[in-house]
Amino acid sequence: MKSNAKLSRPSPYVVDWDGDGKLDLLTGNFYSDQEPAGGNVWLFLRK
Repeated sequence: MKSNAKLSRPSPYVVDWDGDGKLDLLTGNFYSDQEPAGGNVWLFLRK
């Protein structure tokens, strides 16, 4: 990543993603060191 890259911190959300009554964790980040900008999203399902 270049030194002038713009990176956001992870943004966690607790939500019942799959409707099973258990809270799941959804998180992601954003970066813009190149065009087009990008990021990642992770979903952790509670079992």
